[in-house]
Amino acid sequence: MSKTEKNKSEIDNNQNQLCILHVDDDTSLLKVSKLILESLNCSFKVDQACCVDDAFKKLSTRRYDAIISDFQMPKKDGLDFLKQLCEEENEIPFILFTAKGKEEVAEKALKLRILRDFKCFAKCGNPETVYSQLVIEIIASVKQAEAKKLR
Repeated sequence: MSKTEKNKSEIDNNQNQLCILHVDDDTSLLKVSKLILESLNCSFKVDQACCVDDAFKKLSTRRYDAIISDFQMPKKDGLDFLKQLCEEENEIPFILFTAKGKEEVAEKALKLRILRDFKCFAKCGNPETVYSQLVIEIIASVKQAEAKKLR
């Protein structure tokens, strides 16, 4: 492969790359998740934020295809984050990646009057299974959002 062909291939790959923002107050989990997600799907580029405020700073400077957020974090939790995104009319696909039960998450979503669809995904279980399913969910959420834009 010539140098020009290689550069064109790299550009094509970057255009197909999915930029994901992962928000969690557990920095060890962020590091491990980045390694696993990027190794399971080479088109993923995972950026990290340790809190909601940090996430909004990153969102103001870069475009992301999806957000993965923990539910339980200090100051603002994942649903507070989603509510603020909704108030800003930001339709980015949003996945809660949490150890909490779906019932607790649904109850808080109702209290906050969050009407927007979001996915709630358990981070407990066999890591290989959990992250493989998370990859599938990210791709499906991004495709669903792209299809919605085309309507």
